Amino acid sequence: MTATVTKQQFISSAQLLEHWQGHRNLTRRVIEMFPEKELFEFSIGGMRPFAKLAVELISIAGPALKGIVEKQVEEFSEEAFQPKTKEEIIWSVRISGLSEYSVFCR
Repeated sequence: MTATVTKQQFISSAQLLEHWQGHRNLTRRVIEMFPEKELFEFSIGGMRPFAKLAVELISIAGPALKGIVEKQVEEFSEEAFQPKTKEEIIWSVRISGLSEYSVFCR
């Protein structure tokens, strides 16, 4: 008896890109809602400020998308990106990783 295995793609490249960009747009909108000072300083119950979470997301984005496209996982570093302003974070959310690898998702 011979078994036949078929691979089925559960999400297209275009759908993945659209989904990814939806998350990035939501993150950008949340950042835009924060006043500058609170973005970097406001904390609830000892949790980190949202700016630190955003830096983590930005730091992961490029290497994660590269890993998906090239099928190779690499380490990332949050220390490489140390924004001082809200605008630096918003700009980075808009461009990090996507410009380089989104052509593979079309």
